[in-house]
Amino acid sequence: MLNPLIPMGAITGKPDLELITYTLKMFKKAGIEQYLIYPRSGCELEYLEDEWFDCCQNIVETAEKLGYKAIWLYDEFNWPSGQCGGKTMQHSKDFQLKTLHAKRNQDGSKSFEIVYNPKFPDLLNPEAVAFFIENTHEKYFQRLGKHFGTLIKGIFTDEPSPGYCGEYTEQSTKDTLKITWWNGLEDDYLAMTGRNLRDDLDHPDFQKNHSLLIGKQFRKVYFDPLRTWCDEHNILLTGHLMGEHTVSGSKRFNGDPLSSIAGFSLPGLDEISTRTTLDTIEWLTFATARYGIEANQNGGLAELFALGPADLPPARLRQMIALCALHGIDRYVMAVSQIDFRGNVGKPTWFNPCSDDQPWFTDNLEFLAHDARQFAKLTKLKRIPELAVRYPLDLVDINPLLKLLVSAQIQWHLINHDEQATDEIEVVNPSKLGFHLENANLTFKDPNDLVEYVDEYLPKQALVTNEDGTKANNIFVKSYSDGTIAVLDLHDEVLQRNLILNANGVKRHFTLYGRDIHIAYPWTIMRDRPNIARPTFETNETTLEVKNKLTVQFALRTYHDPASVSIDGQPIEIAEQEATLLPHGFQELYAISKPITLQPGTHTLKLEQGEDFKLVFMPPAWIIGDFAFTSPNVLDIDRHDGEGLDNFAGTITQSSTISIPLNATAIQLETDELFTEITLDTTSLGTRGWSPFIWNIPAPFRGKTVKIQIRRQTSIAPIFGKRELLDSILKRKAMFCVLPGKYPIQNPLVEPKFILF
Repeated sequence: MLNPLIPMGAITGKPDLELITYTLKMFKKAGIEQYLIYPRSGCELEYLEDEWFDCCQNIVETAEKLGYKAIWLYDEFNWPSGQCGGKTMQHSKDFQLKTLHAKRNQDGSKSFEIVYNPKFPDLLNPEAVAFFIENTHEKYFQRLGKHFGTLIKGIFTDEPSPGYCGEYTEQSTKDTLKITWWNGLEDDYLAMTGRNLRDDLDHPDFQKNHSLLIGKQFRKVYFDPLRTWCDEHNILLTGHLMGEHTVSGSKRFNGDPLSSIAGFSLPGLDEISTRTTLDTIEWLTFATARYGIEANQNGGLAELFALGPADLPPARLRQMIALCALHGIDRYVMAVSQIDFRGNVGKPTWFNPCSDDQPWFTDNLEFLAHDARQFAKLTKLKRIPELAVRYPLDLVDINPLLKLLVSAQIQWHLINHDEQATDEIEVVNPSKLGFHLENANLTFKDPNDLVEYVDEYLPKQALVTNEDGTKANNIFVKSYSDGTIAVLDLHDEVLQRNLILNANGVKRHFTLYGRDIHIAYPWTIMRDRPNIARPTFETNETTLEVKNKLTVQFALRTYHDPASVSIDGQPIEIAEQEATLLPHGFQELYAISKPITLQPGTHTLKLEQGEDFKLVFMPPAWIIGDFAFTSPNVLDIDRHDGEGLDNFAGTITQSSTISIPLNATAIQLETDELFTEITLDTTSLGTRGWSPFIWNIPAPFRGKTVKIQIRRQTSIAPIFGKRELLDSILKRKAMFCVLPGKYPIQNPLVEPKFILF
């Protein structure tokens, strides 16, 4: 898998070929395979002129020679995108950002002025965006086009927005309302509402309508043309929005944030502050990016670490990468990887070099890259159905709700205000009236009450508790449809907690360290032979409920008291006179049928001849096949997860991936007192048949993620049915027989517990 760490290579000074070669070799030595070319403060080349493109060509060609797998371009000098380094605004006054200032006069009237801002481009003006594409994207293609779609993978657009104003952001005052403006806004507003915009500024729905119009125009004028251009040139449109961390800010900057983020083909986010605790994480920003990622199915990209501090511990870098991965992001841009530090003249407070200026970088980056690869694999898994939170039309602060959901271990995601819910377990619609649960038709004023209700009444895929049974705090839990469950610690300190993961009826003990992530990979549980089970004839008839279409065979008793059985009125025909699928001692005493396909539904078995209870351990019939007998008369597909195998007799082998703590000395199992062997990768740790069921862990495996295999061999007893069934048979016949003291397979799936020193 490609190393997902990408240096955000700030091109400072006037780097010649020798310096470029040194820089790219340095990153390659550290294991880097991708590079982003970033024109930033400190660059002394004339941006978008020949000397700039000469530098870019040297980077691309040198990277190709050194074996780099991906180069990413950046579409602006510094940020925000759309300026062409200032040329867009200089080309035409009409290309400058426009704001309508509505001043409230003392007599109650309003006076209006359209204000032009020469610091920012008007990204709601199609001609300005066309100028931007022609003078940036087209020029890159003219010089580097032969690498597009091969080495050059995409182009990064950074914080484009129609919401900038004044020194930085658009802000209204008590006397003056300032709203994002574009040529044609009043016509668009009239078409939407049937009302005049200038007369409607105090209407209670004005903000909603204005935001929706901004979002529609922004998507149509900026994102769609850029996306089309990138698609036509075989590269990805990546980057991120501005101000996603609050509803009010995101609507100001983006209008309709979820529509905007979905406009990227490779959506992303900016988290350069590296906030990794429950109260500081920008949950709405991550959820917005995740929405765009799920809409496009290409993965995602995050710009990370730039604000430092420069002594961020490696564990915190890893923690942030894991948080990104749990939101679908599989590429991690390390900012800022400047060639030298002259850019700090213009950006004096930004200093966290992601380069060999960090003494640990060259020798140790691969350790971080190894885990980043593992985390990125999680992004390919399908999520389970979750609670959905609608992006509100009102300016409602939903961050307290999102934090409460995370704290309660309730898994959730965003959907847009007008989006139809599909596989969600429930939908929360926030508004000024409260938090409405759409399916339950309940409204809560207080988000605490809503979360308490959801926590009690809606199903959970996983719950992490302390050893005393209380809910663990300061964690982020993510479950996937294949059974994988990730638990990320949200502390910013070194600590150790012994926790229990409760999922699918199984308790998994694990140790979680500060800033660490625990990934509980799913088990694959295989049998060495078909499943065999006895149908229970309490009378001469019994029923079988089949959940999914199955193909089975029946073995019928031929010895002493021969049995004949019909299914749904049709006789079960014998195909072979010896039942070779049964244990050897039964084979000559039973004959086997041809394969029979059972459709979903209820099927009736009738014992036409023979008796069920006279021969306790020689029932009249067996059912044989690759099924799970989930209860005495219910069959389903064997999903290889251990469910429904408690009546299986044979060898059960469970396989998974497991992370072994560095201070783990041994593995302990609840084996049901069966002969059990553990293998790590290809190394057998030996077989145990009696207590203590403890296996020492060889030192080379400690602190590693390895393949584990647990192989257990049962007795023959399970095929005869559960103890209650045998008790029932014997009581009816008043017979005495020695029964198993307990049912042999209490745990078709067993979980390792580490013994720590």
